[in-house]
Amino acid sequence: MNENKNIKTYSLIGAICSIICGIYFFVHPFSYGATIISIYYMVLCVLPYIMITVLLLLRKKNVIWLIPSGICLYQTFRQWHWFLFDDTLDCAVAICLILAQTILFIILLCNTIPALEKKAMAINEVLWFVPAFLMFIGYIINIFNYYTIRNYFIGNIMNLLQVIISLCIGIWINSIYPKPEVKKGSDNYSSSIAPDEFYCGMAKHVLLLLFTFGIWYLIWIYRMTNYTNVVENEEYRDPTKKLLLCMFIPFYSIYWTYKTAQRIDKMAITNGISSDMTTLCLILAIFIPIIPPILMQDKMNNIIQANNTQSVSKQENMNKETFRTAEQLKEFKELLDSGVITQEEFEAKKKQLLGL
Repeated sequence: MNENKNIKTYSLIGAICSIICGIYFFVHPFSYGATIISIYYMVLCVLPYIMITVLLLLRKKNVIWLIPSGICLYQTFRQWHWFLFDDTLDCAVAICLILAQTILFIILLCNTIPALEKKAMAINEVLWFVPAFLMFIGYIINIFNYYTIRNYFIGNIMNLLQVIISLCIGIWINSIYPKPEVKKGSDNYSSSIAPDEFYCGMAKHVLLLLFTFGIWYLIWIYRMTNYTNVVENEEYRDPTKKLLLCMFIPFYSIYWTYKTAQRIDKMAITNGISSDMTTLCLILAIFIPIIPPILMQDKMNNIIQANNTQSVSKQENMNKETFRTAEQLKEFKELLDSGVITQEEFEAKKKQLLGL
């Protein structure tokens, strides 16, 4: 119930930001002396925000989402493609903004086309925040690039509102498919990420940390927060909230690293693996922040491997027990058929073996 209320709140915030952008772009040409607005301008700059406002308020999966998203992608490419091969900071801005709109369009496409719904849940969980993050990085670079230009304040406000809109759309998208229910007051929570899915080879993990410009690190924070909710006697942590805090609150990622390392230590000890890396990860998070994710993922891989080994061992024991029970039932059936025991004795032994 609270989760649905939060989604409504985020959607309302996104809708308000969207209508503000729509009003701004409608009024903007008149500030330069225009007396009439072309239909072409209305379609490219005003219509998308009107549609996004309505769609966020409705919160329905609908192929109509592709119209404003496609228009925004076209408009962004039309405005910024000139800078893609430039040797200035404008090139970095262009890449961030075009990539953000492209990823957002792909996410909406997967969620509104029925044939792609199977892939949508995995895509949502990994990419829902990426468009907003790329927009934020692009606009931050743009602010530093044009900080000497006056009267750019309102433009920066509009850019910030567009980041918020993208983030609210992402939060709504990530809520489309139901997550495992978490009961309040319970000390043990279940993660929506299976252990095998969270396993990541160290070479792959390190390369992604180095060459994805921080995107993989944020994805990893979301997944790690989700998976470490399986720790007993620990408070449930909302992966979305923790990710947003790490993205926008300075130094919060250091606190997150400390608390998550504590949980990993507990998980390791529970699985018979010695682990005491909480203090080390805290110190490294302050001075060499790229190292803790490597140490934590390596330890998590060891925990997952230990879990898998224990699961295989338990399954083998269950199979042996089942086989032994079947053999004993077969022996008693032969005794019944030969008249050594009665039907009542056979049924009693059967119930005893089956635990009935």
